[in-house]
Amino acid sequence: MRYSTEHKAEARSKIISSAAALAKKNGFGTTGVDDLMGSAGMTGGAFYKHFSTKQDLLSEIVLAEIKRSAAMFVARSDTALSPIEMLEKYLSLAHVKKPEKGCLLPALSAEIGHASEPVKQSFEEQIKQLVSELSSTLGDTEKTWAALSLCVGGVMLARAMKTEAAQQALLDACKKGGQAILK
Repeated sequence: MRYSTEHKAEARSKIISSAAALAKKNGFGTTGVDDLMGSAGMTGGAFYKHFSTKQDLLSEIVLAEIKRSAAMFVARSDTALSPIEMLEKYLSLAHVKKPEKGCLLPALSAEIGHASEPVKQSFEEQIKQLVSELSSTLGDTEKTWAALSLCVGGVMLARAMKTEAAQQALLDACKKGGQAILK
């Protein structure tokens, strides 16, 4: 049975979003194609109708997820979050405890560091674009890199801690440091 171009694009989009959530929760490298496709309600056999390799899927996840993060945090209207509100939202226990719903950066950056050169290139391009967009809100590129790195590192470290008290103490310290950067 032949599917329309529109159906194929919708299926591909569904694979990318559901695979991203699963990869952010469980890790990309340790999650097999069957599980990634199963998260979208499809069989592993259908994978190669949409992607040449698993690395191609990772590249698409990077593209989609960094754009999603940018849309969430980059000021586009009067109702956009202030830099301090962005910091508070990002450095939250909810973000620590629900990686599948959160930002790609603390969940998959280490794995992307071991990925293929095209995936790293895509990541670099997207992260530079994100920093450029955030810098328009924060007013300073170096400040933006510092604040972003503090936030991503803080969430990564908090996720590695066992107790909620330790996680919260770390997040609070990062919020204080982030506020100092943003002043």
